[in-house]
Amino acid sequence: MKKFILTVFFIIFTSRIFCDYGGEPLAYLKLKTGARATAMGCAFTSLSDNLSGILYNPAGIINLEGFELYAETYLLSFGRSVNFISTGKPVSIGNNYYSLALSWFNYSSGPVEMRLTNSPEPLKLIYDISHVFYFTLAMKLAKNIDFGGNFKFIYQVIEERTAKGFGFDTGFMIEIIDNLKSGLSIYNISTYLNWEKDPYTETVPVIINEGISYNFKSVMGIKDFDILVSLDAIYNTYGYFLLKPGMEIKVNEFFYLRSGFDKTITVGSGFRFKPSEIFIIKFDYALLADTILQDNLNNRISLAIDYIFPHWKNPEVK
Repeated sequence: MKKFILTVFFIIFTSRIFCDYGGEPLAYLKLKTGARATAMGCAFTSLSDNLSGILYNPAGIINLEGFELYAETYLLSFGRSVNFISTGKPVSIGNNYYSLALSWFNYSSGPVEMRLTNSPEPLKLIYDISHVFYFTLAMKLAKNIDFGGNFKFIYQVIEERTAKGFGFDTGFMIEIIDNLKSGLSIYNISTYLNWEKDPYTETVPVIINEGISYNFKSVMGIKDFDILVSLDAIYNTYGYFLLKPGMEIKVNEFFYLRSGFDKTITVGSGFRFKPSEIFIIKFDYALLADTILQDNLNNRISLAIDYIFPHWKNPEVK
């Protein structure tokens, strides 16, 4: 019984430290994905144009340039870490255009010491390890309207207890005019976790994201010098609301600078290499203060490789 109570307190604690107001199931998904998006303060709902966008707006992957392989790692305080691997590809069937993706999101809390008394040595170490597997489909509904959705399977282990669950996400993107985009996504639709041993079902709160972005092209008449600004509004049915601004400066075709605000200032940079007409390599980095230990800095690194099949290029990507 004591072990069960300690496990419950551990779940509550590890949930609360990632939440904005109180604990909730799957709070670790708020860490999101993507060094580019993180550097922009996670204001990515109206952009979401690479595979990391699956956790912001699944409709955005319709803008993949070709077959993409995406991988990243995110190192945080207390030995916590996030890993994300995804692969996706745009396809055409007749005059209809789609994008498909498969993704794996992994969160690890690092070792947490368990004590039953006020002893200097822990009784044991507890680990919280979670895996979320995504299948994503995006499509064109109209010339300027995209739609996408995720089906996700969740598997979580805390000490000797396991939980499994399923859920759905959906999203839309609209290009209002050239360079002005808006996005809407709804996450955790009918999403739940069933805990084994001590049977309990957790219902995951729905999160609604709205975003808008504008890309100022060739600022001051300088070719390829673009400034992209974005703003996200997030509502969580647990009862809180957040605003997240972000900005990306495209210095040239090779180098990008980014900044934003997501409960703390975020900064980062990106590099884009095109060694041939069919390969694009993207390297992104984000740096931000830890939300728990303000004196600690968290680093996020991501790598994306696009392969554009010589016989086919996504005509929806401008």
